[in-house]
Amino acid sequence: MVFKYDALKLPGATIHQYKAIIICLTISAERKKPIRIWGQRHLLYFKECRRITYLDILTSGNLNSYLVDIDEQTEEILNIELIFM
Repeated sequence: MVFKYDALKLPGATIHQYKAIIICLTISAERKKPIRIWGQRHLLYFKECRRITYLDILTSGNLNSYLVDIDEQTEEILNIELIFM
């Protein structure tokens, strides 16, 4: 069985003769810092409780940098609390 693809060129999508839309996502290069414990916990919270927000940040290509920022902010807060103890 041979299928012919009558593709229409759209930015980020391809429409075939069967009217199926295939979305081609390209994710930009993000910061290469590792996501530590607080970023990983926030990621789990997003996946379980804030799915739409998680998908928005994931598809925008900012998930890794967002989680790294959360991790850095949490570390700063914990360091300040330890100084005042």
